[in-house]
Amino acid sequence: MTRGHWLVSTSGGTQPAWAAGGRELCYFAPDGSLMRTAVGAGSEWTAGQPAKALEPRDVVSTGGNASRNYDVTTDGRRFLMMKSPAPDVAAAPPQLAVVQHFDEELRRLAPASQRQ
Repeated sequence: MTRGHWLVSTSGGTQPAWAAGGRELCYFAPDGSLMRTAVGAGSEWTAGQPAKALEPRDVVSTGGNASRNYDVTTDGRRFLMMKSPAPDVAAAPPQLAVVQHFDEELRRLAPASQRQ
């Protein structure tokens, strides 16, 4: 395949991710939609017409070129992403659990038959 830059989106996009064995590219459109575009396999670059995979209300984009907060399954059929809770759901405050001496705690909790 020839090296270079090729236009995939029709209105811009950020946070691209390859899916389906490198035959599809997903990205966030400026309106927050998650888009997908088929790309051709062969000696010449080809890109299909972008299609909306998810509506903006269904995704949480970090915007811009920040780290992606989603990924695509290898078969390209599902997405894994962070999502905000529904507005009517009371959000629990964030929590962080720190376990000191993790190895000792693990030995204590592991069944005796699993201990070495």
